[in-house]
Amino acid sequence: MPIRCKRMADQVIINGAIYPLETPVIPATDLSFLRGCGAFETWRSYQGQPHALGLHLQRLWQAAALFTVQPLADEATIRQWLREAQARSGYAEVKVNAVCSPGDHSEGVFGAIHPRLVIIVRELHEPPASWYQDGVSVITHRGQRELPEHKTVNYLGGLAALQQAQQAGAHEALYQDTEGCIREGVTSNVHVLHGSRVLSPQRGCLNGITRRGLKPLAQELGLSWHDQDLHMDDLLSADEVWLSSAIREIVPVVSVDGQAIKHGKPGPWAERLRSLYRQRCESEALAEARACT
Repeated sequence: MPIRCKRMADQVIINGAIYPLETPVIPATDLSFLRGCGAFETWRSYQGQPHALGLHLQRLWQAAALFTVQPLADEATIRQWLREAQARSGYAEVKVNAVCSPGDHSEGVFGAIHPRLVIIVRELHEPPASWYQDGVSVITHRGQRELPEHKTVNYLGGLAALQQAQQAGAHEALYQDTEGCIREGVTSNVHVLHGSRVLSPQRGCLNGITRRGLKPLAQELGLSWHDQDLHMDDLLSADEVWLSSAIREIVPVVSVDGQAIKHGKPGPWAERLRSLYRQRCESEALAEARACT
């Protein structure tokens, strides 16, 4: 008798109810659609468990407070929703996108009722190995995100920056503000290594969760960490430049605006840090899951 394989399927959670991704209908009056008003987070699993879920939810609710939405569920409840959605999906590892909306338009410009938490659970696809082996190129883009300390669904500025990057054949665009400071990537934090000193912007950018995780690891390996503004010269004279984000972890940058970093090849520290970071994430994800059972 032939073995029937389990069908894999993306899932979505809407205020605790779980559906196949293509099933639910969200009202067109939802303010995230109608006004571009909403907050979001992205995280991934390690060893089948969400990593840094508490930190991601804390940041999500901080951003949601901007439009007066209070937490819609606690971490333990959301962890249970995720466990059930992942089991239904059949995926061993998942990428999760969570969006919090003020809900459905009710009055005025931003009046809303019935706030909504939408959590999309999809299969995790590891980034291409070439990003880590060969490095990536980036460009700079004049501009800065609105409310850069928060992750909001208003990505119009990022769209223009990433279109410019795509036209240049680059992986990412780095925001350069009116002061000439390099603040962050459209979808990442940026860091540079000078000798044994890591320089990382802290002002005018998202305090990334991956960034926070890298800092103690870099210090464990004997590097010193400095939160400070970056300028173009800091990147071009660096020994290494890295991007960091939840899905990509740490990616080495080998050129900025067509100019090579050092020898135009990934340096040794990016892979060393990424290997240690991944090990730490795997152990943390399992420990967090045990603590919540």
